Amino acid sequence: MTDKIATFLSKRLKFDGNQNFLCCAPRKEFEDFAVSDYDGTVIHKNRDTFGELIVAESGLVRSLYFGKRSVQSSMFIDFPDDLVLYYSRAIMSALIFNRYPKRALIIGLGGGSLVKFLLRACPDCRITVVELRQKVIELAHEYFSLPENHANLQIINADGWQYIMDRRIEESSPFDLIFVDAYDDSGLATAVEGIDFMTKCKQCLSRDGVLAYNLWTGPNGNFPRCRDMLDRVFDGSVLQLVLPGKKGHALVFAFQKMAILRNLKKLRKTARQLRSDFHIDFAKFLDTIRQQNNRFFIV
Repeated sequence: MTDKIATFLSKRLKFDGNQNFLCCAPRKEFEDFAVSDYDGTVIHKNRDTFGELIVAESGLVRSLYFGKRSVQSSMFIDFPDDLVLYYSRAIMSALIFNRYPKRALIIGLGGGSLVKFLLRACPDCRITVVELRQKVIELAHEYFSLPENHANLQIINADGWQYIMDRRIEESSPFDLIFVDAYDDSGLATAVEGIDFMTKCKQCLSRDGVLAYNLWTGPNGNFPRCRDMLDRVFDGSVLQLVLPGKKGHALVFAFQKMAILRNLKKLRKTARQLRSDFHIDFAKFLDTIRQQNNRFFIV
């Protein structure tokens, strides 16, 4: 972390003792930022058939909004590959369980934060991204440093639900990681909340594959309803990671098999190495996952 960013964050965004950036983390002082009018100076404003798209800058951070109430992605302008939002760091805990994926699928692009991090963290992984809104793809390239031409990156302008449902399992290579992060200005796209979609995602996973869902808590949230559906589809082979806050993110990781969890010592070693490599406290995320799902882990 550079002195420039550290100084800025200490005044504006705050960070914890492990140098984990907490902008938009689910604390009281940040809850309002994630659900209020956009913060900072608007540098781009557009609209497509699905609604308004806004790009705004505040200090060293640039953010993408779907409408005025929904932050979709944030980026450090000087360090575009780093993860800013707390949930985006947490969902990358999937790498603890499959550190060297060969193929990954991301449903929902946003500003491309997950994509850029995976390209850096897993340089040998071939990544497919499915994004419904062409304007979002264009903004990710223009304002969020998403590579235009990368040998390991394929971006498809299509409906994520349709892409999964139309996939011919017997003719396609399976994915080692699948991230479902398909949000609009009203929440998670309803099509990806269904049993049929979840079942097809399971069929698209490799034997050691991990499916990661970004869900939302609170009175109108889709967690634990979606967690319970994933639990049925994956025969109980699911873990939850509920982030702090009355209204915030809850992540669900679903597995083809839970045997991967039997070696907690190995998982901790992987988490510590990820923390060292990327300055994100994956070891803390793993401890929280274990505490919230203790019955699955063998010490």
